[in-house]
Amino acid sequence: GVQSALLTDEPKAAPAPSAEPSAETARDEDELIRARKIAEKKPDFRELSTAGHYREALAAVEQQGFAASCESLGARDLLTLGSTARLAGRADRAREAYLAARRRFPNSAEAGISAFSLGRLASDAGHASDAIGWFKRYLTEQPNGPLAREAAGRMIELLRQTGDDARARQAADSYLKRYPTGPHAALAQSLLAKK
Repeated sequence: GVQSALLTDEPKAAPAPSAEPSAETARDEDELIRARKIAEKKPDFRELSTAGHYREALAAVEQQGFAASCESLGARDLLTLGSTARLAGRADRAREAYLAARRRFPNSAEAGISAFSLGRLASDAGHASDAIGWFKRYLTEQPNGPLAREAAGRMIELLRQTGDDARARQAADSYLKRYPTGPHAALAQSLLAKK
C-alpha cells in the first residue's frame, strides 16, 4: 500500500500550472514594479532644493517648462522655486517666480514674502531704488510680517546709500521706535545723531 507507493521510482506528475499567480508571486511582482518605479522616479525640484542641489533643481523645472510651472505651482512652491533659482545664480528666473506668486496669489503671505525677495534681488543687483520700492511694498502689505524688521533695516541702508538722508532719517526713527534693539539700531542711531 502506502509504503510501496513511497518506494517506487515513478515520477509524480507536477501540479498543473494555475492560471492565477500565487499570492507570493504577485507580491514579488508588485515589489519589482515598485522598485522599478522608485529607480525611474526623478527627484522633485523641492527635494533637490532642500538637499542643496539648486542647479539640478532648477534644471528639473526648466525641463518641465519654467513658465508653465510658474502658472501651475502653489504659492509656497513658487517661493521655493524663486529661492532655488536665486541660489542657483539665476536672478532672472527667481524674479519670474516671485512675480508669478504676487500675480497669482495677491494678498497672500507668499505675495508679501515675494515682495521682500524681489527687494533683495534688486538690492543684490545694485538697483537700490527698485529695492526700496519692494521693501516699502512689503512693509505696507505686511507691517507685522516675519520679515518686517529686516525690510525696515534694509530700507535704512538703501536710503542712506542713495543719499536720501531725509528719508533715511525718517526710516531710522521709525525703525528705532519699533525695534530699539534690532540689528540695524546702531545704524539708525548714527543717522539720527547726524541731524
